[in-house]
Amino acid sequence: MSEPDELKSKYTRIDGALEMRRHLSSASESSCFTVLWTKDQALVLRSVFNGSYTPARGFGISLPDDVEDTESFVASLQEKIGETWFFNIFVPNQVVLSMSCPLTSVTEKGLTFESPKELFQLQRRVHARFEVPSGYDLKLGVPNPVPPKEKIFRELVDISAGGLSFLVPESHIEGWIEGTVLEHVTLSIQNQKLIFSIEIRHARRKIRKKNLDWIKVGTSFRRIRREDQEFIERYIMENTFTRR
Repeated sequence: MSEPDELKSKYTRIDGALEMRRHLSSASESSCFTVLWTKDQALVLRSVFNGSYTPARGFGISLPDDVEDTESFVASLQEKIGETWFFNIFVPNQVVLSMSCPLTSVTEKGLTFESPKELFQLQRRVHARFEVPSGYDLKLGVPNPVPPKEKIFRELVDISAGGLSFLVPESHIEGWIEGTVLEHVTLSIQNQKLIFSIEIRHARRKIRKKNLDWIKVGTSFRRIRREDQEFIERYIMENTFTRR
């Protein structure tokens, strides 16, 4: 299975216009919490999915509660009309609806979007894992668990909102032991630097790459800001459904 198809398989695609309408209408009636963002994540809004939904007219999103100057906010979004936005709609039973669609208008009453062409759902207890393709600008700095404990930049293999994995040369695997906690790990992603701690979950899978033997070290996040987890979730969703 190709990437991103492998990651897409962890989402359930909602097929058929009637089923899409049922899910989105239900989300609208429930006034579900929604996170939406532009492709470059320069603008991230948290609001409520409460505008009536129809396939012909699309749907609406309320203006965020923390907007202080409505007139300036609406004016600033005019240049975003026509751009594709990405959505995570948090509905009951630990389900997230994910989609992308263009912004069509912005007024003091809220934002209006076209109907999505595709709609996916994901159980929140499942962390979608993104396998990082070669050439992606993700820079991972991890402290060496044995002296000298300097920070070493490692090749990132995959990432989810629950953790990440990276490669360590087999000849330098000493100290990478299950249960070890590493502090002040850094990840540079889309011009942002995230700082967190990780716990090693396993270090056993051997990978042959560039004529060398590597060990894949899998980790889970121990201490990470919720905002940074949300950022990672958005990054994964964006790259999953825009890469063809």
